[in-house]
Amino acid sequence: MDLSKEYIKMCDCPEIQDEWEPTRGDNYILGDAMPNNKHFAVIVLGCCWEKCSGCRYEVEDLKAECIWLPRQDQLQEMVWKGEDVTPWVKIGLLYNFLNWKSPHREYDKEMKHFDYISTVKSSMEQLWLAFVMWELHSKQWLTMEENGSAWKGEKQ
Repeated sequence: MDLSKEYIKMCDCPEIQDEWEPTRGDNYILGDAMPNNKHFAVIVLGCCWEKCSGCRYEVEDLKAECIWLPRQDQLQEMVWKGEDVTPWVKIGLLYNFLNWKSPHREYDKEMKHFDYISTVKSSMEQLWLAFVMWELHSKQWLTMEENGSAWKGEKQ
């Protein structure tokens, strides 16, 4: 699981956070906690999520105060959401992922100055998150020295 500052920053966007339906096993951090911060801890939703008496958060509180860090399988599910998930759908998704940055894809002709391989390379979670953001929201992760990193694209 990617716990880097970059992945946390990439996940902290409405397109991803609005999709979160907290379930047992999800990874999240408290809003301002970051790696190398003495308060940093990745929390995995556990048994308390079943509304036992010691549960600290209600769903809306959890979503408002925390940043969800989706796992690779959760990112993949976002792309095929609502489809009848057969093995062929999964193979098609993998095919699209593998050909995502092919020079023959139409958006590469339009946005050939973007180089994801150099900007998004730390983990499979970062690559799948970048793929999800492009496929569903037409956005790409850009690292800009003046403005920091952010999702940029057609749907602003």
